[in-house]
Amino acid sequence: MSSRSSPDPPDPALAGSLLGLALGDALGFAVEALDPPEAARYAAGLTAGPLDSSAIRARHPYRAGQYSDDTQQARELLRSIADCGQWQAAAFAARLAALFAAGHDVGAGPGTRGAALRLHAGVSLADAAAPADYAGNGAAMRAAPLGLLFGGERLLAVASEQARITHRHPACAAGAAAIALAARLLASADADPAAIPARVAAYVRPLDRDTASALLEVTALLPLEPGKASARLVRLGLDPLAPREYSGVTAHVLPSVCWALYAALRHADAWPRAVATAIAAGGDTDTTGAMAGAMVGARIGAAALPPAARAVHDRGSWGHDALLQLAAMLRPA
Repeated sequence: MSSRSSPDPPDPALAGSLLGLALGDALGFAVEALDPPEAARYAAGLTAGPLDSSAIRARHPYRAGQYSDDTQQARELLRSIADCGQWQAAAFAARLAALFAAGHDVGAGPGTRGAALRLHAGVSLADAAAPADYAGNGAAMRAAPLGLLFGGERLLAVASEQARITHRHPACAAGAAAIALAARLLASADADPAAIPARVAAYVRPLDRDTASALLEVTALLPLEPGKASARLVRLGLDPLAPREYSGVTAHVLPSVCWALYAALRHADAWPRAVATAIAAGGDTDTTGAMAGAMVGARIGAAALPPAARAVHDRGSWGHDALLQLAAMLRPA
C-alpha cells in the first residue's frame, strides 16, 4: 500500500467503503440512542423510496447529513496513511489527538475520547489507551477501509495496532480486524457472504478467542429475519454490562460488530436494506450503520451508493467530494 502524489480516480471499493461508512454513520446518527421502535420506523423509511438527501433526518444542533466521530476517525486514519505513504501509529495518534483537543469530534464515546486527550497531554502511545476492561467499538467503527489497503498478515497487524492506540481490550483489536477483513472479502467478486463469518472468525482467533466465537454465531443469525436475529443476539449475552431491558445494540464491540456483520451479509448487494437493518435494531445506530455501510459500500463501489451520499458532511466541510479525493490519494494493496 502506498499514497499517490498525483491522484488518479479513486479505487471504487475503497471509495465505496469510505463513503458508505460516512452515509451509514450520518443516517444512524440521526436516531442514535432513541427508543428502538423510533429507530425502526425511521429505518423503514430508508427503504420506502429513493434514498436521497430528503431521507436524512437532521439531528440538533447539526444539519442533515452530519456524520459523527465514526467517520471523522476513519478519515483521520486514512489521512495519516496518505501523509506518510504507509501506516505509522504515531501519525494517526497525532491526528486523533488534534481532532479531540480542538473539540471538533462529534458524538464520541468515553474510551476514544479519553485516549485521545491523554495522547494530547503527552501520554505515550503505549499507555494512552482505555483500560483493558473497556471493550467499546471505537476501533472497529473506523477500520473497514483498511481492508481495501492491506491484506493478509499486514492487515491483521495494522487493524490491531490502530485499535490499541485507543483500546487495550483484545476484543477491540479483533473486532477491528473482523470488520476490515469482511470489507475486503465482500469486495471480491466471487465472495460468498454466508461463508464470511467463519473465515473472519478464523482470521481473528489469534487476537481474541471470544471474538472468534461470537463471530461464528453470525452464521446462525443470517437465515433469521431481523426481529428474531436481534432477539437471539441479545440472548448470547455478548455485552456483560447491557441493561436488562433491551434498548438497542450496545456500544460494546462484540454485539455491535456481530449485528453490523449480520446486516451487511444478509443484504450484501442492497446497500439501503443493509444499513436500514443495522439501524432498525436501535441503540448505537451511527456505529452499526457506519460499519454495515462501509462493508457493503466496499462491495458495490462508490458509484452505486444512494444519491444521499452526496449530502454527507462534517459541519459543512469534508463532504462527498473531499472524501473521494482522500480515497484517490491511497493505493489499495
